[in-house]
Amino acid sequence: MNNGDMRLSSDRALARDALAKAMHGMCLWEADFMDDIKTALNADPDFAMAHAVRALALTFGRHKKYIPMMQSGLEKAKAGCAPLSAHENAYIEALEHAVDLRSDLAFEVYKCILDEHPCDMFIHRMAQMDLFNFGRKTDMYELVEKAAPHWSPEMRDYPIFMGNRAFANEEMLHYAEAERYGREAIELNPSDPWGAHAVAHVLVMQGRVEEGVDWLEGLCGNWAGKNQIVHHDWWHLCLFLLEQGDHERILELYDSKVYNLESPLTKAMPDNVIDVTNAASLLLRLDLRGVDVGERWQVVAEPAEGRIDNHVNPFTCAHAAIILAACGRFEKADELIRSMTEFADTDDGPCGVCMRKAALPVAKAAIAHRKGDHEAVIAGFMPVRHDLAAMGGSQAQRDVFVQILVDSCRQLGRKEELAQLAKDINTLGFEAVDQRTLYADAFAV
Repeated sequence: MNNGDMRLSSDRALARDALAKAMHGMCLWEADFMDDIKTALNADPDFAMAHAVRALALTFGRHKKYIPMMQSGLEKAKAGCAPLSAHENAYIEALEHAVDLRSDLAFEVYKCILDEHPCDMFIHRMAQMDLFNFGRKTDMYELVEKAAPHWSPEMRDYPIFMGNRAFANEEMLHYAEAERYGREAIELNPSDPWGAHAVAHVLVMQGRVEEGVDWLEGLCGNWAGKNQIVHHDWWHLCLFLLEQGDHERILELYDSKVYNLESPLTKAMPDNVIDVTNAASLLLRLDLRGVDVGERWQVVAEPAEGRIDNHVNPFTCAHAAIILAACGRFEKADELIRSMTEFADTDDGPCGVCMRKAALPVAKAAIAHRKGDHEAVIAGFMPVRHDLAAMGGSQAQRDVFVQILVDSCRQLGRKEELAQLAKDINTLGFEAVDQRTLYADAFAV
């Protein structure tokens, strides 16, 4: 059952068709899918499912400013008079948990939905992104593999599902399967940025640099009309170029594709979580390799400050610490740490766990590193390095924090810790570690 096959409670065909189009568009990362939800609600203002879908989609923003809008959507979804199916009521139940920032409870509802409707692609997308943001890779993998027997190539959303399946397998280090599924997704739909992304992950983890450049450069012409995920795919291209030492081109792509202030997407949402994390991690990688990035840090300082009391996505908070420290705004960085600490001490949901176990320690390490306090980096980071996955994000994304730790160990000539980190990185799924920039020099100490 694809989203377009779902029985929807509205008696207005225009509303039902527009919502089905919106849900499909969201799964394909279309930048304008919210316009179709507006069309659905203009056609039927009491359409409960349209209110629920719009509010659930706002969780992708990972920002506290969306919570009141989500709450409003929940109230409107509940206020409708039309009788709802169990499927629709489950969406509303999941939204209740999402509004409370309880992605763990929302996921339990998603699992129940997929038990009954294993080909509900909208829920697959929602579940995967929630699990990804809280480091739950095993659940991510089990969810797609359980559903896989119910899918077949003639289904409209099959390529999208295969992109999801590819990424879940990649994070479990099942590289052969991930690459096969991702390439199948792209063969069926070359414009899908998530299928392209999944294969790019395989290639970067295996150190297949030239293949990675060719893969993304060959697909980037298909991404027109997509949302900020394409900025992240350009970021992935920059990771390959980093290994080639093409710093000049990276800076050019950073300005034109990764964080372009003139881009309509960036203008509309300069503090988008993907963009903030892309900027922080790419600029830091360049810094660590001695590349002058000019004033680019200052451009993302304001979005970083916006995370000081906004802990909906602890992963982004850790990247905000990188940015504030790089800009020399240490008072603001300290304010961020105080706020993150208070949140970690008081929140009993998944965000609090994420903050306590990983995001807060690595944020402190990033600030200490920028101050040149490498002893503090090692003392604070080494004991929690195995918990890094708890902060969410991918292995490739979290690697920037490992690079901070490795650099501090190199700066102090800590051979024992460097030897241990070399072993650790190999267990994370990175291949050809001793051939990678920064690591090659550090582990040769």
